[in-house]
Amino acid sequence: MAEDLIEKVRTSISGRDEVIKSLYKDPSLRKAVIGTLVKLGCDEAQAKDHFTDAIISFIKACYRPNLEIKSSLTNYIIGTAKNIWLKGVTKSKKERPTQDMLLKDDIAPIEDTLIDQEKKLLLKEVLNQLDETCKKVLILWSINKKMKAIAQDLQYKSEGMARKKKHQCLQRLYAIVDAHPHIKQELSSML
Repeated sequence: MAEDLIEKVRTSISGRDEVIKSLYKDPSLRKAVIGTLVKLGCDEAQAKDHFTDAIISFIKACYRPNLEIKSSLTNYIIGTAKNIWLKGVTKSKKERPTQDMLLKDDIAPIEDTLIDQEKKLLLKEVLNQLDETCKKVLILWSINKKMKAIAQDLQYKSEGMARKKKHQCLQRLYAIVDAHPHIKQELSSML
């Protein structure tokens, strides 16, 4: 199916416009993309914008001769929308204290007013429930280190393996937090 749409986009402007309309009006695709982003913490209005941006990104990608979609088109567009959203989050995240700064004992006085000692201990407690590899991956990721660099630092075979490990570690972290509602409440008030 994705190959047919790619070919249609490449063939003519009217074909491209038809693909854009069909993707944009596809209720299951819209629901999947927006639902995924909202679950990750994106507000609904932004999620709708990112849905549109992901479709535009897909259309642009169709003109690349080496475009290959290995998963379903829905997963491809969800992944694209997530990446668009995460780029925005990363930009705003640079202004916030990073995980490694939160874990240091010599935190700046301004940060001490933002996060009291109890919350720092809670964060350490949660992170300490992860294995060392997960801690390293998440800390490197939290300081905006590129996946390629993380793969090299931790001697993974590829950037994709580092990305997969980060995803697995985040899922473990979420599971730990979800299993302890009081920790979840304290950490959410911290952010």
